[in-house]
Amino acid sequence: MAAKASVGTMIETNPAWHAHWLKIARAYADRSKDPSTKVGCIAVRDRAQIAAGYNGLPRGVVDHPDRYADRDTKLAMTVHSEGNLIADAARRGVSLNGATAYITHPPCSHCAGLLIQAGVAKILHPPVEREFLARWDQKVQRQMYLETGVLCMEISEEIASS
Repeated sequence: MAAKASVGTMIETNPAWHAHWLKIARAYADRSKDPSTKVGCIAVRDRAQIAAGYNGLPRGVVDHPDRYADRDTKLAMTVHSEGNLIADAARRGVSLNGATAYITHPPCSHCAGLLIQAGVAKILHPPVEREFLARWDQKVQRQMYLETGVLCMEISEEIASS
């Protein structure tokens, strides 16, 4: 069963589904070869997974550990999980319009903009460490969500760790 949100989107009310989708997003995060930050993301619509992504180098680019060891190279070459999610949906010919994104970490402002552009209606993530959040200011993302009506919210630790 779902409840209507104030922004005109449906919110899943069964915590078991949130736990299920976050578990899958974490499984995708585990596929990342980045030794310091592993982020996974899936898109869901009508209780079905429609796309997935994790942070890593683009398809066809040599995924060598040296590239992750050099921070500048890693940052220049890595595609964030949200970008890979959108690319996965595009390759499959699947629209993300109205979908819910379950992400292991809150998106950076660039990825938040990409998800908004792709039509994602809701972004759900578990609580994250302050150290991770300190990497960028969340004000920009919050302003974009407010202006576009995209719902972004943290899922409680009880649900996230189920």
